[in-house]
Amino acid sequence: MPEKYEREIEELLRQIGDLPSHDSWTARLRRTWDRSVRYLRQRMGSFNHILTPGNIIKTALILLVASFILRAFMPRFSVYAYLIGLVLLVVGIAGFVLAERAAPEQRWRGRIIELPGSHQEWWRVVWDRWRDFWRRPGR
Repeated sequence: MPEKYEREIEELLRQIGDLPSHDSWTARLRRTWDRSVRYLRQRMGSFNHILTPGNIIKTALILLVASFILRAFMPRFSVYAYLIGLVLLVVGIAGFVLAERAAPEQRWRGRIIELPGSHQEWWRVVWDRWRDFWRRPGR
């Protein structure tokens, strides 16, 4: 009787996936490969955190300094390193200039201050405050 329960438990665990099934070694290898590729994709994510304008400029400066050092040993290679460094420097500076930056929230005493976005909204806010000032009791 206990063997019957043990077999049922093993069968249930195998269906859930806790117990390894008796697959061929190629199936296990394929499963392991798929898991590791999935893990690497999750870890790598996107390259947005690597390709920042600051990192591009750092790489450009390293290439420019290396090109000046290598000029004495490998003049032809140093020219290519210099040109690539200049191109990367321009791309990095353009990345800084063209990057969209979110304006920081303006706060006062822990509250977010809602500033008007356009010129017309500004005058509307001024007008509303002026009107509210004169409508207060005691005036």
